[in-house]
Amino acid sequence: MPFGGESVGSAARVHLADEMEKRLKHSRMFQRLLTMGGSIDDFGWYIARLKEGSVPHAGCGFGMARIIQWIMGSGDIREAVTFPSNKENVI
Repeated sequence: MPFGGESVGSAARVHLADEMEKRLKHSRMFQRLLTMGGSIDDFGWYIARLKEGSVPHAGCGFGMARIIQWIMGSGDIREAVTFPSNKENVI
């Protein structure tokens, strides 16, 4: 969006246990986990659920604040956020 940034996101989830385990083992996040003493067992519960069976699924989300910012013609997203939250003001 003009001067507003990203307003829509989407993803298709991995639903196959073998594929998930392969991607996990090649991820930077997993490599960092290993340096902190973690292992693939930390994800065992999730991989076990996938082995039980899952269906292909996907989703999307809209950044309403970004869309409102664009409609308003505002250069500052804080003007478009109805209930702002930050480290001083958490809802």
